[in-house]
Amino acid sequence: MDGFSTDMLWMPGVKLYLGLIRMLQDLFPDSIRKIYVIRAPSAVQVAYNMVHPILAKQTQQKVEFLGSDWKEKLQEVISPDVLFEHWGGTRSAPTPFGHIRMGGKVPKELHYNAKNNPEEPISKSLTTLSVPARSSQKVTVKVNKAGSPLKWFFRVTSGDISFSVVHSEGKVMRPALRLTTEWVPEWDELTCDLVGEYHLVFDNTHGKLWSKEIKYRLQVIAPKA
Repeated sequence: MDGFSTDMLWMPGVKLYLGLIRMLQDLFPDSIRKIYVIRAPSAVQVAYNMVHPILAKQTQQKVEFLGSDWKEKLQEVISPDVLFEHWGGTRSAPTPFGHIRMGGKVPKELHYNAKNNPEEPISKSLTTLSVPARSSQKVTVKVNKAGSPLKWFFRVTSGDISFSVVHSEGKVMRPALRLTTEWVPEWDELTCDLVGEYHLVFDNTHGKLWSKEIKYRLQVIAPKA
């Protein structure tokens, strides 16, 4: 964490990072063995205070801030021949950070561009749905022919939403996954093997105060002959 400062705290990025932490905790509970924070300036404590409330209790107990003797502490729990030289071990590597790929600026050619997405609808064709905090809303579509593709496209105006697709008979067609669309909208499709009603569920029960506004488009396409 050497060199970290509050100038690096970009709130959209912080929100995305917090969402990833929540998702990892939901999908892989108690998978973290230990987190050591080293060479941490005071600004790191500010960042940690933002993350701390959403960490599971067992995760909070595994975070340890190390002092100036951090190299010795790491060698007590990690064999020196496994620990890279940058962190006080004896293992050599082509870069100071071992095999960890350090981040950088995302090239502009990888930025989302609506003009390059054939699935991007015009704004006027989108339907608006409000999902209050601590509740969920579902949008139902009817499929009359098996094999019909069900396509969706949506944006959340702010924050994230849990999205799933469930058949009226109770079969989960697309498991719930919490999504944010701050940079890239969500679009996908599934082939409907069953006829009947499909419920597209937008779940905001994790939201404590704020409602979420969804702008979406749904399509049921006739199967190819």
